[in-house]
Amino acid sequence: MTSAAGLPHEGTERAASARAAYVVLSHGAPEQISRLVRAIRSSSPDCYVFISHDARLRQPPEIDEPGVYVRAHGRETDWGSFEIVLATLDAFRWARTVADPDMVVLISGQDYPARSLETWERSFLALGGWVGDVRPLKYRARWGAGDEGGFDTALLWYNYRWFPLPSFLSDGIPEPLRTQWYRLLHGVFKRIEPVAAYWMLRRGRGPHIGLPRRPAPFSDENPCYKGSQWLAMDRRLLDLVLTRAVAGERLYELFAHSLIPDEAFLQTILSWDTPVRERSAVSYLDWTWAERAESPKVLDSTDLPAIVASGAPFCRKVDHVVSAELLDELDRLIRLVGEPGQ
Repeated sequence: MTSAAGLPHEGTERAASARAAYVVLSHGAPEQISRLVRAIRSSSPDCYVFISHDARLRQPPEIDEPGVYVRAHGRETDWGSFEIVLATLDAFRWARTVADPDMVVLISGQDYPARSLETWERSFLALGGWVGDVRPLKYRARWGAGDEGGFDTALLWYNYRWFPLPSFLSDGIPEPLRTQWYRLLHGVFKRIEPVAAYWMLRRGRGPHIGLPRRPAPFSDENPCYKGSQWLAMDRRLLDLVLTRAVAGERLYELFAHSLIPDEAFLQTILSWDTPVRERSAVSYLDWTWAERAESPKVLDSTDLPAIVASGAPFCRKVDHVVSAELLDELDRLIRLVGEPGQ
């Protein structure tokens, strides 16, 4: 039972032995989140689900069901912001206090189960550790206009300290010309990358300027790890994260002034302690649908074979309207055979 704010009432009995806790970061349609919760609980009846919702656009769903907790976190979790990390840590502490889980899984409100979660939980707990699609970054800032580096260019997001673009570099630029102006800034700063960098968070808080940290915070011996935000970890590593991801700790202060820290902060803490057990995604995504896509494809029924073949416990992005046929097929597949592909 939860309070109006979604927090456990005083006197709520602490769960004695919750095997799995699913932490869902959401901001979308409540009907889609409600369906996700039903699917998770159907596939893993003894699990706990914690919905941590950004309610700036839509209110969270109202779910009155044992083992399901819902609250609006109140943080401005714009894409690429450190507030996303803070909301994640808040939800992890919440789950740890209420459920004391053997494992915790972080997903979004646009995920959906793609196999028997109960079976996957048993397999995960037999080995422990953590899983996620992450790898170390290796990149050296360079002079010139080349875009070499690809994925590893993201090391600039963490090796540099970032600030919103100063107003004097954008004030007075007419709106129709602003896009071209930002492209010009990108080209200029690309040529002086070792001393300053520019990055546009198009889906977040706009243009930023980065200055290199001295000395560089990462090395070949202690690299920065980046990858998917969506992870699964056992209780020991959950406690490690909650101990080390606190204000005053070196990595906390570093990532608090970085770009897109949700794709590297927890991943680096975990990797420095325990190598990722397998570089496998918690959620299947399709990035191949469009050149230079800034977000994964919204999946539909034609994606079912690839989803099943991936072996991932979840898939995303799904939409309760566009992906309705796919969601029905996933429900039917899991209910009928327990494990897709058998």
